[in-house]
Amino acid sequence: VCSGDPVASVAMTMEVLLGALPALLFGQLDSSDDEKENSGGKISTKLNTVKEAEVAGKQKGIPLVQAWESRRDDVAIFGLPLPFWEEFMNIVSIVLANIYVWHQSVNMAESTEFEVYVAVIRRFALLHCPCSAAYHFTLMMRSRHCRGTALDRKTWTRVLDMGGIHVCCIAFSWATSQGTAWFFLLNLLANTVCLFMMVRRLLTGFGGSESELAEYVRLGLCSLAYPAGLLVRGQLDDCLLCWMLILAMSCCQFFHPFGHAFSRVPLTVFVMKIMHSAAQA
Repeated sequence: VCSGDPVASVAMTMEVLLGALPALLFGQLDSSDDEKENSGGKISTKLNTVKEAEVAGKQKGIPLVQAWESRRDDVAIFGLPLPFWEEFMNIVSIVLANIYVWHQSVNMAESTEFEVYVAVIRRFALLHCPCSAAYHFTLMMRSRHCRGTALDRKTWTRVLDMGGIHVCCIAFSWATSQGTAWFFLLNLLANTVCLFMMVRRLLTGFGGSESELAEYVRLGLCSLAYPAGLLVRGQLDDCLLCWMLILAMSCCQFFHPFGHAFSRVPLTVFVMKIMHSAAQA
């Protein structure tokens, strides 16, 4: 099942757009407010609950997500920080999702004259699973000693994961449109260019956080594009439902901890849906 990870790209785009909202709502503390606050006593520097993180977000004028991210490493389970277990659950969830999809779609592939399109979705989804697991395993091992907000995500497994999604987008565009040549070629061109830019940046080491954000945005747009193959075939309701499921996956990214792992629930429904639609005339 495509990782996290069209999901993560769409969610990243949404977070950038909404990131300034809490600051606008809660505002920044002026110097007089700071003095009053300090005169009343020191503010605790260690927040151990989500509720306290929310309060900190409001007081400092920063997004709630950032407030929680900055404090989640204070939580340890069996001596390992929470980000380690989040990445562990990301691996478990993607594996379980793929096992479920593979077994549930066996009869679907055998009972339709459009078996080839269902088979393409099944096999490419399964092919991406180890790519996603490898990336999350890398992050899991790095999370043992690094803070979640400072975790270095620059690794070849990131390109393996996100690049694998671009490959899936190409294959899925052919399946959802049932071989419509012009639609497939447009998706092939867009995803190939995005994949080339990603690999080039890995090899040259060019670009920083802005380049990473651009990659997430491009991946999010490509992930939204291939379900339109259903629209090309006149399946408006199925197409809209698929886009809603992608939105649900993206929203899950804003819930911590384990929001990314939970996003595999709507992701599983999404993959089953596009297979079911691809199996129909």
